[in-house]
Amino acid sequence: MSLFQKNYSNLSKEELAAIEEYNAADSKGTDTGLKGFKLLTKEAVITQMKVLLKFPFIKNLQSLFPNHHLNSFHLQANKLGYIKKLQNFIQLVDDPNITERDILNYIRNEEAHFIISSALKFTDFGHHDRYVFQEVSLPPNHQADFLVVGKNSNGYHFLLFELENPYKGITTKDGSFGTTIRKGLSQIDDWKTWMDKNFTTLKNVLLKVKNPSLNLPPEFYEYDNTRFQYVVVAGRRENFSEKTYRLSRTIKRQGTIVIHYDNLIDESKTLIEAGRY
Repeated sequence: MSLFQKNYSNLSKEELAAIEEYNAADSKGTDTGLKGFKLLTKEAVITQMKVLLKFPFIKNLQSLFPNHHLNSFHLQANKLGYIKKLQNFIQLVDDPNITERDILNYIRNEEAHFIISSALKFTDFGHHDRYVFQEVSLPPNHQADFLVVGKNSNGYHFLLFELENPYKGITTKDGSFGTTIRKGLSQIDDWKTWMDKNFTTLKNVLLKVKNPSLNLPPEFYEYDNTRFQYVVVAGRRENFSEKTYRLSRTIKRQGTIVIHYDNLIDESKTLIEAGRY
């Protein structure tokens, strides 16, 4: 279920030494009384930044879900690689014969999950922390293409994705939702019903992949449907008219977001330019 080929439980001697160097700098900080926050000297900050840019995985190890954490330091240290991934994604989506399965496979195989996570721009979730889970089972009959877990000042929130076709049956001539978007919305209605009854099942899945040294916050134990939103991604920019956008704004009030693939492309560019999630 991990997003990455790297196994964060199997580190090299060089990586273990980097962790020691990072922690040594942190240990010299002055305790501020705020949990997890120390006041570091200028030299300690510089040391940690150098270590993180060379070994950004350290932030994964400190996170709630190490094998699912989207790491800003990795984004900064590998900017050209992210640009290439997005360029290839654009070429993929430009193919009129592409399917949603091709898109999902590309994101998984190329570890391009930052593209999916860019949809947080269309939510109120904030950007304090960000995790992606792919092909999340909602047994016995459902599966979400992606789950993005984001954090803001009010805690963690959950965003489930249904990828649909970029070209076929997106909208009708008058801009109403076409068969492809309606199919995605129907799927999401099923997920909402499932979540109301089976949130504990999702919680148990996440418990299996959490950082063993950290506890899950209350948001993962106490179901609150206001912390959930759902996304259908379908079509391209040219498929969406003013009526389509108006319909999208209307259903967003019900916790469902409808966007097109160009939205993901635009926001992914912004992420790369900013160098942080």
